[in-house]
Amino acid sequence: MPSSHHEDQAHEVPSFSAKAFGRLQVLHPISLLILIASLSISTIVLKPSLDTVARLHPTFFAPNNAWLLGYWALLLLLQVGTALSVALASGDHTKALLTNGMGPYLPLANLCVAIWAPLFVVNTRPAFIAGEAFLGAALLVLLASTLVTGVLRSYSPTWRRPVEWLLVHLPIRLFLAVLLQIDVWQQGFILFGLAESPHDLKQTIWPTFIIVVSTGVAASLWTFATTDLATGGASIFLQLALLFNRRLAEHRPTEVFAAHVLSIALIGTGLIASVAWGHINGQRAEEREGRIALPIQPHEDAAVAAAEAEAAAAEQRAAERREEAQRLREEGSEDEPTPSQLERGEGSGKSKDGPAVTRKLGHD
Repeated sequence: MPSSHHEDQAHEVPSFSAKAFGRLQVLHPISLLILIASLSISTIVLKPSLDTVARLHPTFFAPNNAWLLGYWALLLLLQVGTALSVALASGDHTKALLTNGMGPYLPLANLCVAIWAPLFVVNTRPAFIAGEAFLGAALLVLLASTLVTGVLRSYSPTWRRPVEWLLVHLPIRLFLAVLLQIDVWQQGFILFGLAESPHDLKQTIWPTFIIVVSTGVAASLWTFATTDLATGGASIFLQLALLFNRRLAEHRPTEVFAAHVLSIALIGTGLIASVAWGHINGQRAEEREGRIALPIQPHEDAAVAAAEAEAAAAEQRAAERREEAQRLREEGSEDEPTPSQLERGEGSGKSKDGPAVTRKLGHD
């Protein structure tokens, strides 16, 4: 999340459609309820459950169950906050972010994953094909939303709006991270018959290495470019969840372990470098603003021009007054007689109407 003074400056509030916002107020809560119901039924009620089918198809993308459960609980809890934000939003910027930034993307992702869960439990190849398609669709719509809210400055996260970051930006990024780091690849290996037994794990060592490192590089670059702390933190957490799956500890080769460590190091480096770079840029921006302040709005340009014109006019009037005062002093000095003139009977004793009456100094 951007933290520099320059990036935290307020931006012009973007426009949004009131009808689209009204549809979002209905669509998101419904999709969230469907997702919660689907995951709950597929995890607790149905037999086999999601965890049972995952155990039947071992892959290196199976995380620690407790860590993953806590992750999903946090994600759903944040989405409850998102639903409340959608229902109670009053500010135009928040409404624009929800309508154009989050838009229908998050509700569509909720529906796609809600459909995927029972398909995964069916545990047949056609169901896996359909499930992978729904996971891919959810990944794409969340990626689109992340790009919109991460690249466009009008919707980008900022410390000035912590509630928006917590209830809008964070759920989208947590959702995207779990699909990109775990679900899509686990489902893909199952779909292509590479997860039928623990013996199949040997065939997936190098594909797993390439995928883990590639996703780590992508998350690191994105985190550095956008200061997206949520994506970076979520990606590191999920990599640790994969490492701490004890069921696969004895089957995990050095290559896969090294891939996870390398991915965590890359993402962590991206996080630290991004924060440091943002701090340096913030200091430079403050120094530039301290040296010179330029108007950034048209009305400020007009105000500065008017002030300069008024100052020039005032200076011209002052110059004219100085010239007038100098002229009056010069005229006054010409009419005033000097002492020598007074001795000779000249100067102020003269009159325009006749000769002046004078007397010598010291005489009557």
